[in-house]
Amino acid sequence: MKKLVFISALFIFASWSDVQAQDRSGLFENPGPLELKLDFSFKQLKKETNDSTLMEEVMYYREGSADWDSIKVQMRKRGNFRLQNCYFPPVKLNIKKKERKETIFEDDKKLKLVLPCLNTKATNALIIKEYLCYQIYEKVTPFSFHTRLTPVEVTEHRKNKDKVFNLLAFLVEDDKQVAKRNNGEIMKDAIVHPLRLHDTTAVRFAIFQYLIANMDWSTVYQHNAKVMKTKDPYRLIPLAYDFDQSGFVDASYAILNPEWESAAVNPANVRADVKDRIYRGYCRENDPLMYAVRDEYLVIEDEVYGIIEAYKKYLDDTDYKSLQKFVEGFFDTLEDNEAFKTEIIDRCRTK
Repeated sequence: MKKLVFISALFIFASWSDVQAQDRSGLFENPGPLELKLDFSFKQLKKETNDSTLMEEVMYYREGSADWDSIKVQMRKRGNFRLQNCYFPPVKLNIKKKERKETIFEDDKKLKLVLPCLNTKATNALIIKEYLCYQIYEKVTPFSFHTRLTPVEVTEHRKNKDKVFNLLAFLVEDDKQVAKRNNGEIMKDAIVHPLRLHDTTAVRFAIFQYLIANMDWSTVYQHNAKVMKTKDPYRLIPLAYDFDQSGFVDASYAILNPEWESAAVNPANVRADVKDRIYRGYCRENDPLMYAVRDEYLVIEDEVYGIIEAYKKYLDDTDYKSLQKFVEGFFDTLEDNEAFKTEIIDRCRTK
């Protein structure tokens, strides 16, 4: 029986790869880095922009050895934690239809630009590790965000003297784009009980958060998660994003146990280290489903290591080896029936 599940999982992942390759917009079709240049005031972005007030700027971009091109963009601040605690502000880009016509941005009206948090030596490594989370999750499910790595030259306007930063960052497609290619829509301001979510997709989502040791999410309150509704068939699908608080990234500013979830999480689930894994998925009576999803992850084990290997050049040797060891711990748990039952199935949440 297990062999049948394994073959089935292999077929599913092959099918997803085909679908994702066909549905990528022009911006995310090319896996190579897209270079950017931006010139703006961090202070103005943080203080003066919101959902209805945006800054007009010019963004320069180029792919590979092509010449630099430019496009007019509108920028605003986004997020909560990063906005309050980070040096580099989190940015949302809006591009008008007439500006993006016949450019690589043609299908992408809105984008997130994920800049580093702090101006430290570890800045680029942290960005790469968060980017890898998105890359790995694309292997887990088609219900995921497309991303693109973007080396970016940012000029910060200051009162006395401008400052130039050469950073690694990445672009994340808008949630409406994810919904569009999956024939769905994003649910706004809806409180959805986890047991209403499509069971298989919810388990994949929860095990992924366990893989990266991320506690900073809630599908109920749509905190670092969106819920997408599809009609044919009808399903409520969780979408995962923002992974910088995870043990996989292991940022110096990561919070061990986010306050927002303290009332919901079992008091025994308090972490001593950000890299401690705690399964936060809801209990489901269907144990065969849990084991089937486990086998799906085991199918892509080599691909996960391959993704890390592909971006090795952006990591120092210590970070690279630490990341490999961290992921090995996850797959060791999955491969051990007793550990999988003890650490995941028996640790599921009932409230």
